[in-house]
Amino acid sequence: MHGTAGVLASVLLLGGVPVPTAVAQFRNPPTRPRLPPGADTNSARAYYDHGVTVLNRDPWTAAAAFYWASRLDPSWPETFYARRVAGLLAQDHLLMGYLEGVEQVVDSREFRQLDSLAYHAQQLNPFYRRHLDEQMYTGYFLARYKRDRRMAASRRLDPGEEEELRFYVERYLKTGTNLFLRAAVAASRGSFGEALDVYRRLLSQSPVKAVIHTERARIFYAIAAYDSALAELHTALSELRQLDTASLMPVYVSREQFEHAIGMIHEAAGDPAAAREAYGRALTENLSYAPAHVRLGALDLVEADTANALSEWDLAVEVARRKRRHGRPWGCCSRRPAGWRRRWCTCAAPPTSNRPTRLRITCWRSSRSARAFAKRRWRPIGRFSRGPARATRCAPP
Repeated sequence: MHGTAGVLASVLLLGGVPVPTAVAQFRNPPTRPRLPPGADTNSARAYYDHGVTVLNRDPWTAAAAFYWASRLDPSWPETFYARRVAGLLAQDHLLMGYLEGVEQVVDSREFRQLDSLAYHAQQLNPFYRRHLDEQMYTGYFLARYKRDRRMAASRRLDPGEEEELRFYVERYLKTGTNLFLRAAVAASRGSFGEALDVYRRLLSQSPVKAVIHTERARIFYAIAAYDSALAELHTALSELRQLDTASLMPVYVSREQFEHAIGMIHEAAGDPAAAREAYGRALTENLSYAPAHVRLGALDLVEADTANALSEWDLAVEVARRKRRHGRPWGCCSRRPAGWRRRWCTCAAPPTSNRPTRLRITCWRSSRSARAFAKRRWRPIGRFSRGPARATRCAPP
């Protein structure tokens, strides 16, 4: 469906290496949602279209549909991106915390597992289309309004009021004063000319222009203006290098993904030699960047150099296997079990407290099992002559 190179990438990055978060090898996969009459249950497109249809109404069902679409066609990056959007819409606290930059949410395990889906889509294709951004931003404003009503002890919105509110939110996203939101929504709707114009206006207002240049490059690639896309990415890279030398960056921005995108543009423009150079620069930045090995192997295969192609793909599988440290699979596609509830368990006091600590635990087990889990989380390591036992935080089991 999405080209030989995409299938090769998915086979090498997914099939050879069991990455739980990206591949979504859940212990209990979600039940396949019921498709409309006449739909093909073996078609990834059928599940994907069904997920888009029910996303606003039932994001949990949409997440399950996107999950099965990604299983049926693992080379399709939009399915992983859509699963991330559905997971955020299904959990308001993650959606609001992410867009508001709440550190506790952004650093949480749940969000990092969701965010790894977008990273995996980026590895499959740096220019995948983010056509669900408008629904994500609309869901954010709806979630904030509902939260404010709950805090004010107001009644819940009925379906008619929610649809009216959705209409006003969508109108604000299209015509509001926040230029970045307007540009992102225009790009997600396919209004590329309007998005480019708004991003151009943002360039004079944004202190860090690399993000704006990157978004403009995505749009130019979508409309096959490859020279303009290359110019925007090179400008973004130049600004990032200037920031590296002019100030201390708290987080290093990886360059290999930029070089990966530049190589993809050269391939689309019919210049495999320049694409090889870009993938080589990506490996210079990060020798364990598997997508660059995959693309180099695909270029070798086009030139009938099967020996080098197999060598590159062997390297891709090896480096991907070494990096599969993602913890437990993301389970937002599965509804909470009937026995789900919060439990409080008392255990030893942490070093900064003189009182025992109560841990709130999400538990599907008995209270005895939850209490044992709490004791493993806080392990006593010594006792002083005065005060309670000293404890240290242990890693989750």
